Amino acid sequence: MILDWKKGQRFAGRAIRALKYFLFFTGERIHIRKKVSDVDNEHKTSINGIIRSLHLSEDQTVFLKMDIEGSEYRTITDIIKNENKITCIAAEFHYLNTQTDIFNEAIARLLNHYHIVHIHGNNGGIYDAHQDFPETVEITFLHKTALNHPPAPSTRRYPVSGLDFPNDSKKPDYELRFE
Repeated sequence: MILDWKKGQRFAGRAIRALKYFLFFTGERIHIRKKVSDVDNEHKTSINGIIRSLHLSEDQTVFLKMDIEGSEYRTITDIIKNENKITCIAAEFHYLNTQTDIFNEAIARLLNHYHIVHIHGNNGGIYDAHQDFPETVEITFLHKTALNHPPAPSTRRYPVSGLDFPNDSKKPDYELRFE
């Protein structure tokens, strides 16, 4: 057989994702092509460095989307320093099963300035049965000044149908339960 149908589908899927990527990062949207961490050098940049490079006017703010594979904990101090410029954060937090204390401390610090408005378990990683929680979660934060009052505690089931989709479409999504 000259054409392997499954390989062709995978190739087409990758090509479509690449096209969507390039179309998304046109205009004012910027993809930082450096490792984001807590330092600024030739190969890395900090949140402080990113905010400085944007040359924001007094009334401009940033929507920060962050999936930086474990370095997210190193950026929390910079996020807090720039909280007046960062209105919304969609961040993926990794290694909750081995860095529970670091994760909890990071969330506590962010909650001084932001509300959690959504959470989704990433089914691409493992589900830690001992902690009854995924090792990786995606959390959306909204700056407290963006709301007139704190959001009511959620009574929803997660994932939210029609909003959340599995990261790995071949596996079921992780259900999150809160007490």
